[in-house]
Amino acid sequence: MSDVDDAAFTRKYGRGHRKLAMVRECAEAKLSWVDIAGKYNISVQRLYRFREENAEAIAEIKSNVDDAMAGLWIAQKHNRVAEYQSHSELVDELIAAGAEQPQVLLKVAQSALRGVAEELGQLSPRDNSERTQVDVRIVGVDSDAL
Repeated sequence: MSDVDDAAFTRKYGRGHRKLAMVRECAEAKLSWVDIAGKYNISVQRLYRFREENAEAIAEIKSNVDDAMAGLWIAQKHNRVAEYQSHSELVDELIAAGAEQPQVLLKVAQSALRGVAEELGQLSPRDNSERTQVDVRIVGVDSDAL
């Protein structure tokens, strides 16, 4: 078995559904560590590092094995709000550093603020659907007979 390098591993298994699958396999421990490593074409040492790096998510899944959202930081409101805050702070830093097109960055910051307000229930989500009235006529049917 050839072990993938760290950069390739991170690209393939460092996020998203592939990471969740691997975290879930580590938490459920239905396969041996050797079998899990073989399945993902990595060394047992790399799997061990992955387990260390994702210990919190693995523990969460172990304690909530039936919850499909366990192990997903984004499924928790406080984590999403923290990410909005992080993005807003990054925008502030970029603007302070003299970034080009600060108006674009300000829109990102405004979007983050709106997202937090929606998350906290302080603002109703935008309804982007257009409202149109539709009249339906059924031809050839006696509506009184219905």
